[in-house]
Amino acid sequence: MRQPSTHCPSSRSQTRLSQASRGRHTNVQHWRNRSTESRLSMSILKALWPQRTAEPPASPPPAERAPPPLAEGATPGPFRTLVESLPDPVLVIEGDPEEPASRRIIFANAAARDLLPGRLEGTRLVTVLRNPELLEAVDEALLGAAGSAQMETGGAQERVWAVQTRPLGPGTSGRLALLTLRDDTDVRRAERMRVDFLANASHELRTPLASLTGFIETLRGHAKDDEQARETFLGIMQAQAERMRRLIDDLMSLSRIELNEHIAPDGRLDLALAVTDVLDALAPLIHEKTISVGNRMPAKGAADIDGDRDQILQVIQNLIENAVKYSSNDAALEISVIAPAADESA
Repeated sequence: MRQPSTHCPSSRSQTRLSQASRGRHTNVQHWRNRSTESRLSMSILKALWPQRTAEPPASPPPAERAPPPLAEGATPGPFRTLVESLPDPVLVIEGDPEEPASRRIIFANAAARDLLPGRLEGTRLVTVLRNPELLEAVDEALLGAAGSAQMETGGAQERVWAVQTRPLGPGTSGRLALLTLRDDTDVRRAERMRVDFLANASHELRTPLASLTGFIETLRGHAKDDEQARETFLGIMQAQAERMRRLIDDLMSLSRIELNEHIAPDGRLDLALAVTDVLDALAPLIHEKTISVGNRMPAKGAADIDGDRDQILQVIQNLIENAVKYSSNDAALEISVIAPAADESA
């Protein structure tokens, strides 16, 4: 029977999991901030865009008369000033929802002009954006309801855009709709990283699990009466079970780091003393591989640092344990703790 691999997990696998988790968390947090900004922008734009009613109130005195909401493609000054500075592309569309060919762009901010080619204002929407979902969302806004869609753009780097549309009321020759685009590329990348993270974690756990299953089948079969084989297989099974435990501990550590990453540590410890404590804890492993370990430590208190003691000890233990595990027998390791200069902070 072919026996599953019994090698220990490499630090690279754990690093990939850690990077994927950090990347996922950072990008999702960035998306949350961007989503909040986008919703706020939509509310401001709707509030600033003048609304026309079927029976407008009496006109104010000439000195106080506001400019018309739309006159030959012009846009209100405050609206243009605000929207031009927004990082998200913004378009104002005018048209009849019953006549798709009538949809035309009457305003585009700087971000939209950078994203979309050619002259935009006065151009039919379908000649600039042909995404069916986007056009349908625009029609929903022209009919008086909010709409949403997703659009992808090609080029040197593919981008994914979240489309939001809102009604703005009647214009000079049709109804108006506000269209905003939010770059969701980082969100999609974070989702892919999350999927990759779960796939890597599942793979790392599946390998020792398959090994355990294989040895259990062997022990139930022809090896059940072979004492020597039984002892060998039980030892391997114990190693694989410990491997699974370490992987699960790593996953739990990542979760704890994410939960506490915004909490500043309030502890302080001597880094040199921490290294000494870890070396004492790993003494059996070091002795087993007959590895000689030399260390250079500064004076007591010279390498004090701020940080969580347990987490820093875990980092130091991972570094030294990996160095011992992946060094050949009779190797020599040198561990140094360098204290900062007098004008530097530890």
